[in-house]
Amino acid sequence: IAAPQLLGESAAPADPVRMTRDEEIADASFRAADFASLDREHLSVQGCLFTGCLFAGSVLAHSQFSDVVFRNCDFSNADFSEANFTAGVQSHRVQFADCKLSGTNLAETTLNHLLFERCKGEFANFAFSRLRTVRFAGCPMHSAAFGDCRFERVEFAQCDLTLAEFFG
Repeated sequence: IAAPQLLGESAAPADPVRMTRDEEIADASFRAADFASLDREHLSVQGCLFTGCLFAGSVLAHSQFSDVVFRNCDFSNADFSEANFTAGVQSHRVQFADCKLSGTNLAETTLNHLLFERCKGEFANFAFSRLRTVRFAGCPMHSAAFGDCRFERVEFAQCDLTLAEFFG
């Protein structure tokens, strides 16, 4: 898995308003920002670090993430899919570490070179997604949905997949 390429982690925190205003966010660091009410489409995020941020209930349809690290972020019930079932979020070289993904809707997404480390993904929905070179490590994924997914080089290491759905 290719690691995200960030310019540097010591940069001063960026203004969270950028996530609501700008179409492209690049080389920024966000700390303890509240994005819970964020509702955006076609947002492009590149080379960014998010630490302790709240995305619970946010909607980021048709957005693209490249070279991004999320640490200790809460994505509970966030929606990264699109109701019309066209292509969803595309992610490349993204790392989720110690994040909460409970009930997160990642249906119809393309995930490429992603690492999920110690993330709580109960009831997460990955249905109809394409996962290429993805690793889930130490993640409780109780009742997660992986129906009709396409897997290429996907690994579940020390994950609890109790009642997770894999079909189609």
